[in-house]
Amino acid sequence: MVVEAEVARSSCFLMPKDYVVTGKPMIVSTVLGSCVAVCLFSAMPQAAAMCHCVLPWRTPGSGPDPVGYYVDETVQHMVAMMRKRGAVAGCTRAVLVGGSNMHEGPWIGPRGDSVGALNVRTARETLGAAGLSLVAEHVGGPTGRKVRFDTLTFDITVRLVSAGEEIVLPTAPARRSA
Repeated sequence: MVVEAEVARSSCFLMPKDYVVTGKPMIVSTVLGSCVAVCLFSAMPQAAAMCHCVLPWRTPGSGPDPVGYYVDETVQHMVAMMRKRGAVAGCTRAVLVGGSNMHEGPWIGPRGDSVGALNVRTARETLGAAGLSLVAEHVGGPTGRKVRFDTLTFDITVRLVSAGEEIVLPTAPARRSA
């Protein structure tokens, strides 16, 4: 599912491979393990995006997975969509969440990194290449997370699944009043 601004609802739950780009107030949420969520937001003009990406990049022989599946492609696409809405790199902020080391699997990087660590590193590198700065991140560790992103206030709340602990990530540099 891809939700564009024209069909956006007041709330949206992202499944793996989903993303949203909107100029409307929404509550966007998801649950992450080794996957990552990248949240982008700009106060002038109001624009926000969030994804739930599964793997860091496409490999040779990968299927025709849509934008949304791979971190690098999805972040590049969301940045382009934000820029189409008038958001500029200097006014757009990013928050990165997820990338837990939940399990061993076939996705192990050349340095022995888990898929979660590869997703985090790829998100950081792709955001940096786009000229975007991370204002906050909540990444790694052994447990999953629930993420809630308010595209009006830019509040991002993370709840650790195993502990039930709730963290509000600082997004003040691009924050505006509701």
